[in-house]
Amino acid sequence: MTPNEVAEWMVSELSQRPTLYQSRVAGHVFRHNPELVYRNRNGNKALHKSILDAFRKLTPGDEIVWSRSSQMWRHRKPHDKPGRMQR
Repeated sequence: MTPNEVAEWMVSELSQRPTLYQSRVAGHVFRHNPELVYRNRNGNKALHKSILDAFRKLTPGDEIVWSRSSQMWRHRKPHDKPGRMQR
């Protein structure tokens, strides 16, 4: 599984559900290509930057946001602040 394939899978998942947790994505990626997953400072599985870059290219604009506190991607809500990163 390449970074682009992971990003395409993420877009597909978000078209079917309102949220996508990083832990779910990391688990999926780890089963197919463990080299694209690492442990971050908090000990959580995190995604290689190449995946995040590919995902950003496939989801331009601000329709999808990253909720830092919940560690998930989700669709933008009316109360969100400008920008992709939300609390």
